[in-house]
Amino acid sequence: MTRNILVLENEAFARHLVRALKNAGFQSGALVRANDALEVIRYNSGVAGVSVDFNLFGGMTGVEFAAAARALRPNLVCVLLSANVEGARKHPQYRPDLFARELEKPINIDTYARIWQELVPEEQGTMVE
Repeated sequence: MTRNILVLENEAFARHLVRALKNAGFQSGALVRANDALEVIRYNSGVAGVSVDFNLFGGMTGVEFAAAARALRPNLVCVLLSANVEGARKHPQYRPDLFARELEKPINIDTYARIWQELVPEEQGTMVE
């Protein structure tokens, strides 16, 4: 079993998030463009979750990304990590069920990893062949 978490983040902070996830036992990588992340989700069933900022590169917000990603994979765990959570909640496509958690930046890295461990426990990892 493997637990893959994608980090969709347009700041250098992404490398710290990826490192925290890897230290917590996840496989993880970072992308900056929403369309690239959607392609990974579309063709890689091993992705269990995505951590997404509200402000993204590539003409899409985190809310729009989560809606598109969940349309592709309804059980995908999406976590909003943003300094603009209130802005995300005001977005016309926002729905409370899009995100498993809505986290404010800045966040303690250990807390971030612990939240993902709760959301995607080892026994719920994805079998990758």
